[in-house]
Amino acid sequence: MFVNFNTENSESGAVMIEDSVVLFATIKEINTSQSDNSIFENFVLQQICQVNVKKNGNFSGSKLNRWGLNSHKKHTGNVAYDAVNQCVYFTYADVNSFADIQCNIYVSHFVGGKWSTPKRLSSRVNVPGFTSTQPTVAHKDGNTLLLYSSNRPGGSGGMDIWYSIVNGDDVSKSVNLGAPVNTPGDEITPFYCDRTGELYFSSDYHHGYGGYDVFVSRGFRDQWSEPQNLGASLNSPANDIYFTVNKNDTLAGFLTSNRKGSYFLADNTCCNDISPRQ
Repeated sequence: MFVNFNTENSESGAVMIEDSVVLFATIKEINTSQSDNSIFENFVLQQICQVNVKKNGNFSGSKLNRWGLNSHKKHTGNVAYDAVNQCVYFTYADVNSFADIQCNIYVSHFVGGKWSTPKRLSSRVNVPGFTSTQPTVAHKDGNTLLLYSSNRPGGSGGMDIWYSIVNGDDVSKSVNLGAPVNTPGDEITPFYCDRTGELYFSSDYHHGYGGYDVFVSRGFRDQWSEPQNLGASLNSPANDIYFTVNKNDTLAGFLTSNRKGSYFLADNTCCNDISPRQ
């Protein structure tokens, strides 16, 4: 087990930042006395945690992130780091049932040696009444795209991947990636690798091994190749999501899954764990 990250609750969305820090989301128990299954109730809060990377490549113990992103009143998670523009995108969601969470994407900039107060992106990204979540950033030829997953109107069905062009603090009207990436099913947890020009995402509709599988498509903006399944060596009959690769070593990264063997509270596929890809 990846003990530096995982607990009996759910962990997800690990991403390496500048080879020195890994940020990820974890569910923290607030009050478990009123429910045996409190992980799915209102007595838990998702927060951003971090582990530091030691000089020998090993990871330190997990601790709460102290960049001013976490909220004690909202679920916080889904971090994407933009090294070019020195900012992080992430999500807040109201504390209610985990069954129907509506996320909004925020941004915080690194200015004067500290992180700025998070700012909610406009309705061009965050549509009231719908969820916008799991951001990732793509760069090419001086252009910056914010890609994310949403069930906003105008998509192919379910959760789709969308993009918005970033220009300083402004974001353009969002555009649906369309086929061949999006389907009538759900496409979630996008991650773009600038070095390879590849978009990784998970889908429950493209042909796979069961649950959500991880796929890759090559391209940028409005041109994308036919998605390819990353195969049985990575995917499983469970849900395999939040696939990421490291900036300086694209053969290393992280995966989130609820496959058998994960830590759990209620049953052996109830909760997500993070696995390293090395």
